[in-house]
Amino acid sequence: PYPTLFRSQRKKVADLQAQNKKDQENEKKLKEITASNAQSQQRLVELQSVVPFDKDVDGFIKGVRDAANDSGVVVRRFTPALEANRDFYVEVPLEIEFDGTFHSMLQFFNRVGVLPRIANVSNVAAGPLAGSVKGVKKKYQYAPGETLAASCVVTTFYQKEAVAKGAAKK
Repeated sequence: PYPTLFRSQRKKVADLQAQNKKDQENEKKLKEITASNAQSQQRLVELQSVVPFDKDVDGFIKGVRDAANDSGVVVRRFTPALEANRDFYVEVPLEIEFDGTFHSMLQFFNRVGVLPRIANVSNVAAGPLAGSVKGVKKKYQYAPGETLAASCVVTTFYQKEAVAKGAAKK
């Protein structure tokens, strides 16, 4: 009876060791998946700041105004244009009129380009203060040292409601 008992015990031990090995492999895979999931969640948070679910035009205008102030240009006018619906997102264009120096204008465009939220600058028109510039609606009291007036359209984006709801369910 003892050899049979030991044989069955050895089989149980061998089965448990095999199961233990499988469980250790699964545990390793689980750790890898958990780490990958954490990285994906972090990436999602980063992407949501680039193309957010909410419109937050006020926050975007504040970012553009801060970029202008840091660059040395004076923003004279923000005028929202009609939004454009796309498949998965909405474009929010803003017409901007500003003045400053050529160098400060380039710095402004650079700073808008590195805002946390995606922004496209288009329809840029610039010219001397004394001349007529497309998009510049009126003359202002310019500061000494300012050499040009300019206008452009800065467009930002947000995700559509259906896309936002689908992502929130996951």
